Amino acid sequence: MTALHSTRINNVCGVLVSYNPDPIELKNNITVILNQVDQLIVVDNGSNSDIQEQLANLANSNITLLDLGENTGVANAYNVGINKALALGFDYALLLDQDSLPEKNMVSHLLSVLTNDVTKKSVVAGPVYKRESDPTGSFFVDVQPNKVRRIYPEDTSEPKIECSMLISSGSLLRLSLWQQVGEYREDLFIDHVDTEWCFRAVAKGFHLYGVPKALLLH
Repeated sequence: MTALHSTRINNVCGVLVSYNPDPIELKNNITVILNQVDQLIVVDNGSNSDIQEQLANLANSNITLLDLGENTGVANAYNVGINKALALGFDYALLLDQDSLPEKNMVSHLLSVLTNDVTKKSVVAGPVYKRESDPTGSFFVDVQPNKVRRIYPEDTSEPKIECSMLISSGSLLRLSLWQQVGEYREDLFIDHVDTEWCFRAVAKGFHLYGVPKALLLH
């Protein structure tokens, strides 16, 4: 273990993509996020100059700001942030949108599923999504040759649910396997970036898991 790794809690780096965010909301979200990751990389997709100035004021030893200068799409922004996390020596990356707020212990629940996988084939784990206006949580999707199945977290007592796709925000990636799957397709820009990548991961024989105890306000 290197000296760099020895100072880390869970070797998780957050990668947050921003585009003209609400500065107050973003600052509050970052405070919560930093309680669950070792470092946060904010990749800004060409926000206006006022927002850029406020983002620059947030940068410190735990927050790295990468200014792309223009809106290059969420796929490119995630690729840039993840590659930076790899360059910094992180084993895991937590993907986040600017309005995503992890609930308590979300990352630890996701990380537990990945680290306890004896097959070491689990490439990503994702949370249940909730909105403040709607207490009903999201479901997970399992795509089979002859059917598409919705799996509701409340219908199972299992700590993890194998699924075919996960929304990118809130997902925790095992970076060594992410590299084997490949980067997000930048030509898709925003729509179905996560869906295409998940299908590609499954086709390569990797596993995706939904984690009922992990919750994200999104």
